[in-house]
Amino acid sequence: MAFATKTLRDDPIPTGAGSAGGTVVIRLDHSADSATSAALDASALSGHANGAKLSIAKIHHALAGSVEIQFKGSSTDTHAIRLTGTGTYAGPAIANDATNAGATSGDLETIGASATGYIILELKKDAAFTA
Repeated sequence: MAFATKTLRDDPIPTGAGSAGGTVVIRLDHSADSATSAALDASALSGHANGAKLSIAKIHHALAGSVEIQFKGSSTDTHAIRLTGTGTYAGPAIANDATNAGATSGDLETIGASATGYIILELKKDAAFTA
């Protein structure tokens, strides 16, 4: 029924050619959500350029139901991870492998399945972001 997203942190990448690593943290709130929703419009982030992508570094979540997180592709979106229950993911970064060189290249979306709860995503900017 309801979905809300908020950017909690948007650090620029360090200066220098080819630098990467600026951090973005977003909070996703779901309330009886069973819809596909835009989780992050990356073009609003500092230093965004067409083709810039984000990888998922960490996840904290507490959910009833489940949520799939997808990277936005130019024609086909790609699955990143499905979350349910309560937990933390701090494994290897989940790379954005969607084919997209446009303004939506770093965008994320969620697909809820009767989801209620929250997700905190820590994302890392790639070298296509500018300092």
